[in-house]
Amino acid sequence: MNRKDNAKQQMLIRALIFIAILIVYLVMQGDLFPSDGYNSPAPTAGPSLWNSDGPTMEVHYIDVGQADSILVSVEGEHMLIDAGNNEDEDLVLQYLAEQGVTSLRYVVGTHPHEDHIGALDGVILNMDVEKVLMPKVSANTQTYENVLKAVKKKKLKVTAAVPGDTYELGSAVVTVLGPVKKYDDLNDWSIVLRVEYGARSFLFCADAERPALQDILNTGRTVASDVIKMGHHGSSSSAYDKFLEAVNPTWAVITCETGNDYNHPHIETVEWLKENQILLFRTDKQGHVAAITDGQTIEWNMEPTDDYSRGIIK
Repeated sequence: MNRKDNAKQQMLIRALIFIAILIVYLVMQGDLFPSDGYNSPAPTAGPSLWNSDGPTMEVHYIDVGQADSILVSVEGEHMLIDAGNNEDEDLVLQYLAEQGVTSLRYVVGTHPHEDHIGALDGVILNMDVEKVLMPKVSANTQTYENVLKAVKKKKLKVTAAVPGDTYELGSAVVTVLGPVKKYDDLNDWSIVLRVEYGARSFLFCADAERPALQDILNTGRTVASDVIKMGHHGSSSSAYDKFLEAVNPTWAVITCETGNDYNHPHIETVEWLKENQILLFRTDKQGHVAAITDGQTIEWNMEPTDDYSRGIIK
């Protein structure tokens, strides 16, 4: 090989090394293969999951195991619905920080069960909170007392959830659907919310069961929604067919934990969803689930699961 050929070979090697380094850099920066919004079960850190030129609403179903915690963000305003168990405080606060949330216009404790209000006191104490919304029912537990103490320490007051009341969150409208009346079961005291943003709507059923869901239907208020957070972690006690038919969702989200003691979700729930071709998301299978809407279309941070496996009802 002459000197000229050797020089050409060395130039080619240098060029290939440069290209390889450039490819590695671009992959690490995420510029070479941009996400289509369906690659990762966990939302990207930052104030928004997706780049958008216009106003949007995001709904984050935070994976807190066998518990509930949901963040609704609309045009820079935020509402947190429940906050998981007592031990989920760090998880929830970290998640909020990753989403760029520094203040909450509304904090909702749907009902005084530990798996819904466990870390609510920590959220209230560590965040700038404008209003706390809870049902007009109490519980003789330390968890419930801790929430009330946090509210008092921050010089806030608890606002009772009244069916038909509406709240503004950015340009979204939050409507209280339940609880409609007094109940013996704390689950039925759950605050049920419908959030409407443009032409799209999301329904959050907390742990409301059949009696409470029927009472909501009896009010005649609109329950039809594009997305439903299934009640009581996919329990059969909340899979009320008449209510689900009235909601007529395209998507459903079940929040539960793998191998939970309650065998959630139950067979009736997943079979109804499958038979009615409702696209399903599950935090036990997929981790954090999140959606974004511009008021016309809804996108998700992953594809729906095809796993309609379920537990056996005890």
